Amino acid sequence: MRPEAKARRKIEALERRRAMIDHLIEFVRTHPMSVDGGDLFPLAHRTGLRFDYAVIRPLWDKNKNGVILRLEKWLEDWESQYGEAFEWMGVSKDRIVSEDVTNIPDEQLSKMLDDIHCELIPEDCEEEQ
Repeated sequence: MRPEAKARRKIEALERRRAMIDHLIEFVRTHPMSVDGGDLFPLAHRTGLRFDYAVIRPLWDKNKNGVILRLEKWLEDWESQYGEAFEWMGVSKDRIVSEDVTNIPDEQLSKMLDDIHCELIPEDCEEEQ
């Protein structure tokens, strides 16, 4: 492969990473209520938003030729609690809550996150009631 072609491929990969960061920045800007309890977290070759019970993972969608933000259920000890739904090097369909939360209104996303929280950590919701 020629050096120019290698350089072009590297530039395209960097532009995709920048697009993911820009998309996440805009998401945080437009969803302040929902992202309040989340922290920026390094994921494989990208940065996502992690909560104690969920993660919002930016992904490059080849079909849309753009970025999507996938909402997944997540616990630090997922494998020990939900071993049957654990997939090494992948995410089971049971864990995916929404393929793209980019255009979901902030209030609706907050409700989705609360529902996931109560499902995965029920003792937190029992204390509130």
